[in-house]
Amino acid sequence: MIAIAILFFTAAFTLTASGREISRDAMLNEAEFKVIEALCTSERFTECSGDATELCRSQMKFIIPHCKKTRLKDLPQTLDNAQAQAAANRMAKCAAMAYPVFNQLDLDEFRRCMSR
Repeated sequence: MIAIAILFFTAAFTLTASGREISRDAMLNEAEFKVIEALCTSERFTECSGDATELCRSQMKFIIPHCKKTRLKDLPQTLDNAQAQAAANRMAKCAAMAYPVFNQLDLDEFRRCMSR
């Protein structure tokens, strides 16, 4: 199931803001970079999507803005570590779920592949 893969990515994903507040823009920039790297360098994710790392990174330029607009539009200007981590995890989940839809992949096949 894709949820297993998403949990892997979000569990491995941490922001550098631990113990301090971080601005909304800084968090979004850092999260964007880390989400793209986590997903697009994952052998399983690229294998299941059928895309090379560079193509994945290129397509994320469309997916991440969508996730920011739909999942992260109401963030405060500054976030504590817990808020920043939760927001980054929402971005990661959104990107992992939106990628196969954006690329018109067979979702059942993609889920099966990701849960192997």
